[in-house]
Amino acid sequence: MDGESGGVQYVARISHGKDSLKMLDVIISRGLPLDRITTTDVWATDTIRGEHPKMVEFKEMADEYIWRKYRIEVEHLCAMKDGEKVTYEKLFYHVPKRKTARGGGSWKQGKILGFPTLWGPWCQSDLKRSAKEPHPRLPCTNRELVQETQNRLSTDSPSPSTGGGPGARSSKRTF
Repeated sequence: MDGESGGVQYVARISHGKDSLKMLDVIISRGLPLDRITTTDVWATDTIRGEHPKMVEFKEMADEYIWRKYRIEVEHLCAMKDGEKVTYEKLFYHVPKRKTARGGGSWKQGKILGFPTLWGPWCQSDLKRSAKEPHPRLPCTNRELVQETQNRLSTDSPSPSTGGGPGARSSKRTF
């Protein structure tokens, strides 16, 4: 992915969990390049985060730790649609315009999205995967670059851990 300087930008996407924090240590300890660190914030409403307050507090402390250790600021993304933050509340009360294969109405037409079903997480794609715009209080540049990188990484077939592409070698044994 070409960055502003015309070179490749290396972006680490973290969840603030033990695995993603360890990943940062591995990247740095192996001397791999790292230009940016991003994370996605989930919101219950426009003003209330979708995570427990203690977790929000932990993430703020972890961001400070990451800055002190690596001198890279964690960029916070959140899902945006038409210039508005996407939240659980908005998704819950959203009345989708559904189309059927034959172009006619559907029995679901005009119904709110409501509670999640048992068949899958209805909110993940809207709340996390479409995070393109910066949070108003957490400015960040090149949001499209992050989204394009995510899309490229999710569609690339050979993974570095299987020996099919560039990147750090896997520590897994091959049999």
